[in-house]
Amino acid sequence: MRVELVVREVLVQVGGGKLGKERLAEDNPQQRIPEIQSRFQGEGFVDSLDARLLRHGGLNAPGDRNHFGGQRLSEGLDAPGGVGGPRRQVARRTLHEHARRAEAALDFRRHLAGILGREAQVGRGEHGGMGGEVDDQGDRLALQVVEPHHGQFGIHRLRFDLGVPVAVHGDLGRCPTDPCVAGLAGRLDDDFDQLFLQIRRVGHGVVVDALALAGLVAQLDHRAAVIVRARDQHPAHARPRFHRLADALHHVGPRPPPNVHAHDRQLLLARLDHHRLGEQRIPHALRQGVASRAVTPHRHGLGGGDVALGVADLERRIHRNRKAPPRHQDTKPTTHKACHSKSLRISRQGTQRAWPSARFTTLGLLYNGIGRSGFVQRRPGRRWRIGRKIELGATPMTPRCAAGWNSWPIAFVAALSVMGPSAAGKASATEKAPRPPVGANVALGAKYTLWPQPNYPYCTDPGDAAQLTDGRSTTNYFWTDKGTVGWTGAPYAVVTVDLGRIEPISGVALTTAAGTAGVVWPASIEIHVSDDGKSFRDVGDLVALDLKRQGPWPKGYAIRRLVARELATRGRFVRFMMIPLAGGSYLFVDEVEVFRGPDELVHRDPGGKPVGDVAEVFQRGRIRRALGHRFAADRQALEKAIRESSTGDDASRRRVLDKLASLENLLKPDDLPHDASFRAVLPIGEAHARLFRLQAEWWRAVGAAPWTALPAAPWDPLDPFQRPVAAGPIEVHAMRGEARSAAVNLVNSTDRPMEVRVKFDGLPGSPHPGYVAVHEVQWTDTSQGVPVAAALPEARRAGGDWVVTVLPGLVRQVWFTFHAGDVSPGQHAGRLVFDAEGQNRIVLPIRFQVWPLEMPSETTLWLGGWDYTDSDSTYGVTPANREAFIRHLQDRRVNAPWASGGAMLKFQSIPGESGFRLDTRQFDQWLQRWPRAHRYLVFLAVGENFAGARMGSPEFDRRVGAWITAWVQHLASKGVAADRLGLLIHDEPHEATDVRPIVAWARAIRAAQPKVLIWLDPTYKDPRKAPPELFDACDILCPNRPMWLAGGKRFEQFYLEQKQRGRTLQFYSCSGPAKLLDPYSYHRLQAWHAWHVGGTGSFFWAFGDNSKASSWNEYLAVAGPYTPLFLDAQSVTAGKHMEAIRESAQDYEYLVMLRAAVHRAKSAGRGGAEVARAERLLDAGVAEVLASPGADQIHWHVPKDRSKADALRVKLLEALAALR
Repeated sequence: MRVELVVREVLVQVGGGKLGKERLAEDNPQQRIPEIQSRFQGEGFVDSLDARLLRHGGLNAPGDRNHFGGQRLSEGLDAPGGVGGPRRQVARRTLHEHARRAEAALDFRRHLAGILGREAQVGRGEHGGMGGEVDDQGDRLALQVVEPHHGQFGIHRLRFDLGVPVAVHGDLGRCPTDPCVAGLAGRLDDDFDQLFLQIRRVGHGVVVDALALAGLVAQLDHRAAVIVRARDQHPAHARPRFHRLADALHHVGPRPPPNVHAHDRQLLLARLDHHRLGEQRIPHALRQGVASRAVTPHRHGLGGGDVALGVADLERRIHRNRKAPPRHQDTKPTTHKACHSKSLRISRQGTQRAWPSARFTTLGLLYNGIGRSGFVQRRPGRRWRIGRKIELGATPMTPRCAAGWNSWPIAFVAALSVMGPSAAGKASATEKAPRPPVGANVALGAKYTLWPQPNYPYCTDPGDAAQLTDGRSTTNYFWTDKGTVGWTGAPYAVVTVDLGRIEPISGVALTTAAGTAGVVWPASIEIHVSDDGKSFRDVGDLVALDLKRQGPWPKGYAIRRLVARELATRGRFVRFMMIPLAGGSYLFVDEVEVFRGPDELVHRDPGGKPVGDVAEVFQRGRIRRALGHRFAADRQALEKAIRESSTGDDASRRRVLDKLASLENLLKPDDLPHDASFRAVLPIGEAHARLFRLQAEWWRAVGAAPWTALPAAPWDPLDPFQRPVAAGPIEVHAMRGEARSAAVNLVNSTDRPMEVRVKFDGLPGSPHPGYVAVHEVQWTDTSQGVPVAAALPEARRAGGDWVVTVLPGLVRQVWFTFHAGDVSPGQHAGRLVFDAEGQNRIVLPIRFQVWPLEMPSETTLWLGGWDYTDSDSTYGVTPANREAFIRHLQDRRVNAPWASGGAMLKFQSIPGESGFRLDTRQFDQWLQRWPRAHRYLVFLAVGENFAGARMGSPEFDRRVGAWITAWVQHLASKGVAADRLGLLIHDEPHEATDVRPIVAWARAIRAAQPKVLIWLDPTYKDPRKAPPELFDACDILCPNRPMWLAGGKRFEQFYLEQKQRGRTLQFYSCSGPAKLLDPYSYHRLQAWHAWHVGGTGSFFWAFGDNSKASSWNEYLAVAGPYTPLFLDAQSVTAGKHMEAIRESAQDYEYLVMLRAAVHRAKSAGRGGAEVARAERLLDAGVAEVLASPGADQIHWHVPKDRSKADALRVKLLEALAALR
């Protein structure tokens, strides 16, 4: 068990009226402490600072005035002021400033250290008092400490999230003198189900012990939290929060009922050992408070009549000793015979058969010269079924500490009691099935169903069927704790709780975790209620409600209990539908809770909208949540851009910001369709378009031209809220037979859309050259909520011109693809012409140089991406788009297609013979689709057996050999040589992989047909620890390139050694989401890197993997997506990332061609500067491109110079031309 204090903000009021407010970093609060220290040192408030944020241990008995024992809970908060109105007030008390003034200024170190949880060093500081309140909803308790010092009052609050609505009765009491409150301390009892808070008034030895049920989250002004949790190490009957203490204590009267000892409904036994109390009677207000049913607080004791204290009996025993201790005499714990012990019994009211689900009860004692500390022990002979026993122990105080009481001994009990509303105890004596109290967790112990079945291996176990409602929460690493439930790869997860009967519902809670290891916070958690389990109604989004309540998600790893208290509905079945962020692969949950509301909710309409099946809810909820993020993020980005702009006048800035603020109410996700027709193409809806029109208005205000066209760096990302700047001149260098790219950015600063006509002048074939394709770049939102300009649909044509639409305030990029086919070699200078109605024509110069070289129609680099086009439908490839998809890949130099194992594993054994009769139809159809492929690669995904033979047996080797021989013979009949077939036996072997099947299959295949290639993609973090026989059994090793980049020299050297031993090296990458990866450094430079290490292939996962969602609406993606182009069920559209892959294959071919040219030159006896220069380009030149800053960073929005590869490519062209 550990108690953790996390501080987000500290506000300290210091002497002289200075007010310091410091925001601490959310990921590491301590990192700001030196800054705070430095700031206050100059003002003389601190000399040093040593604030510890984590404390362990328990509460010791009261000792000297500086001893607090174990865990310190913060004594304060940053919320100054009172404690609310009379109905909510527990106590409101400030004591006059002590006559003995000590320090001339407030000790800032003590103040801050106390707030951060460190032991308070009191010195002579005076604290004015303590009070408390419950908020309007009754589910949060605040304790207040008021500190007077030199006329300045520092008021701090400690807030507790009680978990249920409660009512507060009682009073901390007004002491007749002014003791010094030193701070709070606390501990959990041995069973971890009750929490002690100790309020120390050290200056005069007064101790208030507050006992409360555990599981508290103390919120420091909503910004810091003391989280008290413990892992249950006890049997079921001693679980945390077992049989909650009652919300209400309901017996009223001057003394307990005579039969309370034997009462089987007894809740709590509090035993007070009274010492010589003196002459004074218990204050009249205390007696009146106990006897009264009123709930208003009283100055000296309990307010309200829900507690049986036996006041008269207590008072009678106090009267028996009239002798008060001297004012300065040390008070000793002597015991009077007549009052050796006094039992205080608190029981529930009436004959209700079951205790309400209890939450919080606190007891305390203030007495002249005696401090009391509480502890809990097991009740003898009991198994905790009916109650607790609390002992209040005594500690003598020194004469100095006893000073100031003015000989007025005061003793009273229940300094603070927190309990449920009195109405909870008014159940009828004849009620057979009593209702739990308002605010109780009625899901505790309830049955529930899960869909789909949990599948995350490290936490899935048989206990998943009961762990979400057992009242236990983990503090361990979340997704490796067996007490949690987890899913991987699920589009959504559903937990449906059966409460057993229709209940009024005021709130729900769900505990989850995220922030590391690829686990992200859920996008939404839809809350559905139903009376019958068939017809559900949507009553809210727990994520949205919790973010409003608790603020943004934590940075880094965290466990969070998502809470909603504002529901007013009903139902027997409560469905939690967890929807991950688009592209999120994991969902985890530890505990679900449902809080009971007032009874009248059962008879009301449950509210909310009816919902259909979960698939429909998933689609609607995912889109709604993503749109909410998009609109909020864009509004904030525009506001930030306007506020931080160094140009523009203040009046214009205020005008545009005012319009932006008014637009917030119009950006509503629910106003847009959430069906299959939805496309996440910016702007998304009219209100979103108005936001960009406001950006155009701001651009006009700062003096921008109505519209402009700017040369663009084609591989650089665009920012929708940043005006682009002009890149260098537009120059395109190409060989005949290849494709190269250029781009222009169009900016519209008017208030209306523009239809811009594009044409050429001066180039061959102008004004509409047939070798140029013009694309209107579309903005699309991604699964991670980061918009990109990457989609390349072709621009529409009108009268021969290309036409693109440029919206106000949103940059439109125009992408040009030059196919240098039949264009005559040489330099061609021309102009790009842009015309918009009512605007000035814009003309940009362009130079297109065609080199007298020919790109081969079949390139050398093995290029592929697990397209699996052997089947009718895989990932985003469908029968409707498959042919266009294959054609698109072939046009972009893909020459190593992939097939699934099913293409080769359909066969029949021939009776009496050793061979097989193959079913080749699927494989043959695949060959027809890829007639010119360089290699044919198949992912077998096989196991330990084959055709009835066990791995390791001679029969296994014989049958595998016969099978692969039959395939080699069949391929030969189709004109495909054996060395054009590559087999991946097992995907991505790593440290936990059993490699024996891989080795067994590889050896059997190579023994029978040694020319068939064994292709392997190992993912060992340290490949030297892999079994050596694994690599020995393979022909081609294809390590993961991002792992190579991160693995350093040792990783690289291993594979270079493997290459020296005869293995071929290639690269593959499988990172995602693809649209957020850099088309330059991730896609294009992979081929350059392969060349640099002597590799021959480049592969990407995966050309067809759109994560089961249209590329035009990634909001519905399950994970990733990974496709570098734009796929939907019917169409295929080019994307910048796929264009970069094509150019990478062409870049690699340049290097192949130049190496061949150097070889020819040397063979012909040529040498000289041209050959030497060419050799330097092939080696050092490539290395310089790969070593440029940022080239090893795979994400698109990382700044880097993306012109390096093209600059070297032009030099390669020059070298090739020189060696012709």
